[in-house]
Amino acid sequence: MAGSGVYWDDAAADLEAFAKAAGVPVFMNGAGRGCLPTRHPLAFSQARGFALGQADFVLVLGTPLDFRLGYGRPPSFADHARVVMVDCDPVELGRNRPLELGLASHIGLTLRAATSALAKGVGARFDSWRQAIAKKETESQDRLMAERLSDSVPISHYRLGHELAAMVDEHTTVVGDGGDVVGCAAKIVALQRPGQWLDPGPFGCLGVGPSFAIAAKLLRPADRVLLIAGDGAFGLNGMEMETAVRFKLPMTVVIGNDGGWGQIRNPQLSFFGAERQVATSLPFTRFDQMVEALGGKGIHVTEPTQLRPALERAMGSTEVTCINVVLDPGAYRRTGQSLHGHLMTLKPSPGRERQGEVGLDAVLDCPRGMSGRVPPPGRERVG
Repeated sequence: MAGSGVYWDDAAADLEAFAKAAGVPVFMNGAGRGCLPTRHPLAFSQARGFALGQADFVLVLGTPLDFRLGYGRPPSFADHARVVMVDCDPVELGRNRPLELGLASHIGLTLRAATSALAKGVGARFDSWRQAIAKKETESQDRLMAERLSDSVPISHYRLGHELAAMVDEHTTVVGDGGDVVGCAAKIVALQRPGQWLDPGPFGCLGVGPSFAIAAKLLRPADRVLLIAGDGAFGLNGMEMETAVRFKLPMTVVIGNDGGWGQIRNPQLSFFGAERQVATSLPFTRFDQMVEALGGKGIHVTEPTQLRPALERAMGSTEVTCINVVLDPGAYRRTGQSLHGHLMTLKPSPGRERQGEVGLDAVLDCPRGMSGRVPPPGRERVG
């Protein structure tokens, strides 16, 4: 499990060398995305739940055992799994789950030492394991393909992600700033290099997308910059598009406009119903017209067939262009991904259903802002 620490330690090449020598599957999160190219034979994404839940040994590199990984506890990790962590921050070692070994170390140097210590041919031992994960990966991707190719109107989040993926190459820096819109795109957009994907991080602040995009264009002026934003996130700092126009920094801003804070709205609807959907609805703002008023170009998209031409026009342009894509507010929720990808589900612990206590029996990713710590066993009492 390779996280942001792999990127910051410039350890992508060491990660690939170790993975090849050990023959182990690699999953990435945070700024670790792209440290192995998406199409690398040892890089996986959609089978992570299966792999972590079945593995008897997990090597965690530069990412905390926080809500994104179910705090390292069952059922996200197998109860019997032996977990080794390598991180520059010793505070993260052993947080939320006891470790077999914790190393406060440079990830690249540690991987080099581990690779040199491996016996030749050890990777062959895991052929059947890799095949099982590859099978799950393919099954998951196949299930998503129907949504990715959907011609429904309003447009599906997955159809938007599918069209975006077709336009991203190794010379495109992608900035993600949003909830469900970005979470969906992250499942589909293939990355080829470290640092190709930027986002606020697990406890980061929404609205940083425009600033990230401007910085990325200044740092790599020859590369294309694609900002994928939710309507809520873009509403926080969208005025920075005037900065991009003023400094002549061409970029493409694609706003997945589903009329609300979907990452919060969808769990409200699922748990409490429409009558308790509180403070999560937004108007379908014409952000394309806003960017035009700031000196850029705007394109309004309401049909799936309009997506590819709009993206080709914008990403081939030398101007700041905003593509405002009207999405179906219910599409992401219907796939179940809005809950599976962003919500921590708490079930009553056995025998405690009437005591007001909960057990972390179905820990998944949860909304930004939730604590990175889990209460010790026996202290999960609500409140």
